[in-house]
Amino acid sequence: KTWGYSAAKSSAEFRRRYEELMSAIHRIELFCGFCYTQLTDTFQEANGLYTADRKPKFPVNAMARATRGVGLGRGELTST
Repeated sequence: KTWGYSAAKSSAEFRRRYEELMSAIHRIELFCGFCYTQLTDTFQEANGLYTADRKPKFPVNAMARATRGVGLGRGELTST
């Protein structure tokens, strides 16, 4: 039994949610960095980008692109 802030039903949903989070972070001009506190799942928490046995939850190249903010301009986030 593990705990997490929320639960994605699939790898695709987790990827989409992570990409949306990173997109918002990279578009806020006041932010100069961020900390994603859990790289891997642990014995009781399942918030990581990787499983406890160090397997990526979605493709690593997609994680890197989202984390680096490739193609995003700073200050472009607007409220709708």
